[in-house]
Amino acid sequence: MHRRVGGAIVSNEPGRAVGAHGTMLETERPGSTNRRKCESLERPMPDVDEMIRVAAKAQANAHAPYSGFRVGACVRSRAGRLFGGCNVENASYPEGHCAETGAIAAMVAAGDKEIVAVVVLGPDDSLCTPCGGCRQRLAEFAGPATPVHIAGPEGLRQTFTLEALLPATFAFHGGAR
Repeated sequence: MHRRVGGAIVSNEPGRAVGAHGTMLETERPGSTNRRKCESLERPMPDVDEMIRVAAKAQANAHAPYSGFRVGACVRSRAGRLFGGCNVENASYPEGHCAETGAIAAMVAAGDKEIVAVVVLGPDDSLCTPCGGCRQRLAEFAGPATPVHIAGPEGLRQTFTLEALLPATFAFHGGAR
């Protein structure tokens, strides 16, 4: 069963995730016992392969006619739902959006407000970590210990905590979140 919430299509069906711009993405069934240990975080983590598949499906839809650098992202919300996003370039370069921004927007449009894991999937041999703006956007919805998994076409490359990527996060102390 899916429904439209804001600009996104939301699915509560097992095995479905919501992509940026409402694209439905097939995933593994929830409750999968396929888990890995992340050496850098020294604790069990959710199935990253499932998140990489969601990011890859979003990446295939990236609009990157100027750079040719197609990026996909996936965020897992506290509720366990997956949201994919891709980069969307614009002829006026500052007006484009990163993949992480699209994934966050899909999550918020669906009503979720907390990120517990992130995947960023780059198109080539480079380590495609989130840009500075996306690191700050992620910090708005995720804690410092949130794992940020960086992947390439071959799979998972490296995992960081959000705090390692953005050690001095800006926080607005004058208002409620």
